[in-house]
Amino acid sequence: MESVVIYADYLSQPCRAVLIFCEIAKISYKFHEVRVIKKQTLRDEYAKVSPSRTVPTMIHGDLILYESHAIIIYLIEKFKLKDNWYPNDIIKRALVNNYLHWHHMNLRLGCGWYVFNRWAGPMFYGGILKDLDVICNERREDAFQVLERILEKHKFVGRTDEVSVADIVCYCEIVQMLMVDIDLKGYPQLQIWFDGIGRIPEVQKVHKTFFRLLPRLKL
Repeated sequence: MESVVIYADYLSQPCRAVLIFCEIAKISYKFHEVRVIKKQTLRDEYAKVSPSRTVPTMIHGDLILYESHAIIIYLIEKFKLKDNWYPNDIIKRALVNNYLHWHHMNLRLGCGWYVFNRWAGPMFYGGILKDLDVICNERREDAFQVLERILEKHKFVGRTDEVSVADIVCYCEIVQMLMVDIDLKGYPQLQIWFDGIGRIPEVQKVHKTFFRLLPRLKL
């Protein structure tokens, strides 16, 4: 079988989520680092790899995927991971899909785009976009409140009985907020959940580089 090839940046939340599932699947994969902050995704040669010029991008044989959730679901199904990650049961899968669709314009907008605006805005936009800052702050607080309400009733953010892809995607986004010293104070159930997901061995392994670089990344 041909090797899975992953183009990714350890400082990217979706990239780390994909790499975590490569580890969970225990597959042999080839890793190519592509640094967003160095604008390596914008190079013409990278466009030949990723039509969207984004990370993560996965190549497996003739298949090219450049959306993290699509990559993760492919890995889960291709390598037949345990059912809890992306359930076969139609109701449980609907719950997980519900989180994955909600994630993009809620938690990711509130966390990921806030950090990117603060960290890379001066390089990409000529400065921090103040209007985006306001939108991100509002969306993040709303998202944290939604997650807190979910976790008051359920063990996991996908409202499932076992950990799923939703939890990994969510964790990778929230941990990025350590770069800007935003914590989970005021969200006790979210904090308990966050600490638990952070103890998963594959999550710890993939985040080693992020935590090693964190002192230099803080804004």
